[in-house]
Formats: sequence, C-alpha cells, structure tokens
Amino acid sequence: DLFIDQAKNIRVPRYFLEPASVRIYRNSLIHYSSRFNFDVACNMDFHMYPLDVQTCYVKFESFDHSSQQMELTWLEEPHGLKVNPNIKLSQFNVSVSLVRKEMTSGDMFPNNPGLRLQLKLQRELGYHIVQTYIPSSLFVVLSWLSLMIPAESVPGRVGMVMTTMLTLTAMFASVRHNVPKISYCSVLDIWMLICILFVFCTMLEFIIVTTFMQKKMPKVAKQFERYCILALPVTFLMTNLFYWSMVHGLRQIYEIS
Repeated sequence: DLFIDQAKNIRVPRYFLEPASVRIYRNSLIHYSSRFNFDVACNMDFHMYPLDVQTCYVKFESFDHSSQQMELTWLEEPHGLKVNPNIKLSQFNVSVSLVRKEMTSGDMFPNNPGLRLQLKLQRELGYHIVQTYIPSSLFVVLSWLSLMIPAESVPGRVGMVMTTMLTLTAMFASVRHNVPKISYCSVLDIWMLICILFVFCTMLEFIIVTTFMQKKMPKVAKQFERYCILALPVTFLMTNLFYWSMVHGLRQIYEIS
C-alpha cells in the first residue's frame, strides 16, 4: 500500500507486458519488483538564484499500516541505490542520497513508516556569468565612456547613456522571463538593479554638470566631472566586492540549513 507523497503524475511504461515480477523463495521470502515513472512536486526557494541550491525529497510512505505493523528500510550496498553517472542536467550538479523518513507533523501520515530519497540540485553559475553578469558589467563601463564626451555635446552623451539604460532594462526583462513568477527579489535581480542604478548615476552626473555650465560655473563643472570619472568606477568595484561577499556568505548559510 505504498504511495508517493506530492506525486503529480505516475506512469507505468508498457511494452508487451507490464514491467513487474514476483519471486517466492524457499525461506518464505517474497520479492516483488516493478518499474514506473513519476513526477514529484518540489518546493523551491529562488532567493539565491542563480546561486541557489535546491533540495527535493521523494517520499515513499505506507497508506494504511503503522510503524508497529510495517518497517521500511533501504537495501544495503551493493544492492542499494545505483545512480547512472551518464545522466546529467545542463544547469545543475545533482547528488542523490537515501534517508529514513523523519516523523513530522507536515507529513500526511506521520505515524506510518516511510522512506525519503533526497535530491540536491546545485545550479551551475557559468551560464549566467557569460549571459548576464559580464554583459551587464560591460554596459555599465560603456556608460562611463560618455564621461569622455564634452559636456557641450548633449545628443552624444544622452544617446549613449539612454541606449545603455534601455539595453539593461531589456536584459532585466529577459532575465525575469526565464525565472518562475516570484513575488520577491532574487540575487540576480539585485545585481541588475545595481547596474541600472549606476547607469542612472551617469545620467545624473551629466545633468549636474550641465546645470553648472548653465550657471556660468565651468571650473566647478570640470572638477565635479573629474571626481565622478574616478568615483563611479571605484564605487562600482567596491559594490562588486560587497555583493559577491554577501552572496558567498548567504549561500553557505543556505547550504548549511
């Protein structure tokens, strides 16, 4: 009477006969074997996306028998869990482990015997480094190049910064499209907002310089622009150090918990 908790769909592959067998041994041992495929729901937390580590459980529980009537255990090595090393996921490193079910109030039948198969999915960061982090950083640097254009060249500066801002906004929308609809900010969302903020600061710097020029204060405008040419990159580097230190610390906390 075993059932799989949180199973969304169960399929029995059929060829000519159902893939199942029963063996009865002389010592009264009965061996039943069956093959089936199933889809299980997994509650995921995307706060650390794309540096997240997801832990999913496949729970096998008895529907009718209590722990006093039935005991479920995993087979010992070498007859226990065997994972095909050729099965790989493109975005995750997968580790599988077998654990006994812990009796919790959240289980459907906390007093019934059960077993758990633990799947730990650690997302690979390489794809997002190439597709998101490096391009967005280059667009921020590109917006700083507008500081080399004379303040009198308004169309050149505004066009360069606005093009960078629109490109980052489109990239941000694309990133959000590839993530499940969530009501909170992920680590990647924070990064994209930081990049957009620095591009906005570049535009704000141009407005301040233009204001000084209109008030006949060219020396103050030039001094302020020299300060921003140095301050913006240094601040961006310091923000990077803080961001990656925070992400590394939070990831270790999530892995421990």
